[in-house]
Amino acid sequence: MIPVLAAAVLALAASPPAPPTPGSPVDQRISSSYEAAQALQGELDGAWVLTDLEGRELYRLQIVDPPGPRPRLEAAWRGLTGPASIDASGPADIARPTASALRLGFSRGGSAVRIDLRRGGAGSWSGRLIEQGRVLRVTLRRSAA
Repeated sequence: MIPVLAAAVLALAASPPAPPTPGSPVDQRISSSYEAAQALQGELDGAWVLTDLEGRELYRLQIVDPPGPRPRLEAAWRGLTGPASIDASGPADIARPTASALRLGFSRGGSAVRIDLRRGGAGSWSGRLIEQGRVLRVTLRRSAA
């Protein structure tokens, strides 16, 4: 005969507990903890996408904007156009934004890329991308991914 403790362990192993259901206390606590942590981050923290005026995605950016009076921002980029042989991602320099302006810069395939933006409506930024002598009108918006 199997001891009671061993039978209980075998029963647990055979049927692991169900994941929390949406709206459960565990789910609600995880969500509220996440929201509280995000509320401490700066307004630029998160994923962004840079598009041209026709809506084509040019770059994805991930910005880290920690809390504090004048924290150092960090950013990374991923190119969504051009040949794969040209650098497709890397770190970006990001100037501390003013209330209305933001500047990012990085090197792609040995060429400097500069993005100058002004605050727009609905949390977006618009301005210009300067890359390989080309100037392109662009918009920076929060990305869902």
